[in-house]
Amino acid sequence: MTVLELRRLNARQSQMLEDLRRTQEQLKVLAATDALTGLANRRAFHDRLKQEQALIDRKGLPASLLMMDLDHFKHINDTYGHPAGDEVLRHFARLCGQVFRASDLVARWGGEEFIALLPRTTLGEACCVAERLRQALAAQPVVVEGGVAIPATTSIGVTEMAPLQPLGQTLRELDERLYAAKTAGRNTVVGDTEAGHPRDA
Repeated sequence: MTVLELRRLNARQSQMLEDLRRTQEQLKVLAATDALTGLANRRAFHDRLKQEQALIDRKGLPASLLMMDLDHFKHINDTYGHPAGDEVLRHFARLCGQVFRASDLVARWGGEEFIALLPRTTLGEACCVAERLRQALAAQPVVVEGGVAIPATTSIGVTEMAPLQPLGQTLRELDERLYAAKTAGRNTVVGDTEAGHPRDA
């Protein structure tokens, strides 16, 4: 009886340890994820961005950043309600999943702002991706409860990360390009005039 009881206790302890490990993994994922959109959160994105900058500094590989802001989002919330606004955010996140590669990282930066890291991507290539995303959102109104179709657009700033350039400076440049896209009339991409070439999927 003692041996059998010890075996049962050992089995139970092993199961408890496995449950604890799974819970820790789930908490780790939750800590890095935006609850509404399922995208990475700002902290997780910034950690990855620092890693990418270190790689660029060592190897000089290209990488680009996109900053995306949903146009007139306050108007959407005021007109259709916050649940509809949340659905617009989720819709945009799903579109990002269709446009970006698995190796790209997209995060909710805050409110209606999103940011994307595109490793091994030049500025011209990143502008092509940004334009595809802009067109996809403009072409697909968000259908919410009751069958109401909400038109949505995005303004996008694009910049390329540079070796040995402080991240703060890169993010300021990115923010300036997003601001330029907004002041240009919104629903536009500001980064580089080069057409670039489509990236490998």
